[in-house]
Amino acid sequence: MRYRLRGVNKCNNGWIDFFCSSNDFDCNNFTLKDFTLQNSNNAAGIDIDFSGLFVLSNVKVSSCDQFGIRILRSKNFLLEDCESSSNTDSGYRIYGDSTRSTLNFVLNNCDATSNTTEGFNIASATNTLAYFSVINCRAINNTGDGYDVTSAGASAIDGTFLSCLAYGSGGIGFDVSVLSQRVNFISCFAENNTGDGFEIASSFS
Repeated sequence: MRYRLRGVNKCNNGWIDFFCSSNDFDCNNFTLKDFTLQNSNNAAGIDIDFSGLFVLSNVKVSSCDQFGIRILRSKNFLLEDCESSSNTDSGYRIYGDSTRSTLNFVLNNCDATSNTTEGFNIASATNTLAYFSVINCRAINNTGDGYDVTSAGASAIDGTFLSCLAYGSGGIGFDVSVLSQRVNFISCFAENNTGDGFEIASSFS
């Protein structure tokens, strides 16, 4: 199936949900562009699950009850020029589990501001979350960490943060609590955070 949502749109007190069962993987090749969403009472303002080959461009999400943008068990996607702010959980939640890994994604020029927990939360429960790039992104004045990368079990993480900023976090600026994985930081800055600017798991190499 193919989806294309485009144009100047606004949604108040609603949400967008793309979901396919693990056997279908039909939610592929869609674009959500120039869209504003606020005050959602769903688990996430924009919720994407079991999907791939999609783009979110110039999407603004704010004041949602939980996550601003949540992407689960998906691959081969791009978020560019997006904003997620003032949500009661993470601004961005990208997650893989034992059902399906999340991999091959790029976040470019995205902002996470004044969210109640992390600005950007990239996590894997028991499966692989790998090959991602976070480029020119900003986490500003979030209550928790600016960027939080976590994994459990046999996860393999291979990611790069390039020219990213963590400012005014209530926790750590860049928090990588994964062991023996590859996470690269290039020209990233952490300023005025309550915790450390960068904190890496002790056995990180």
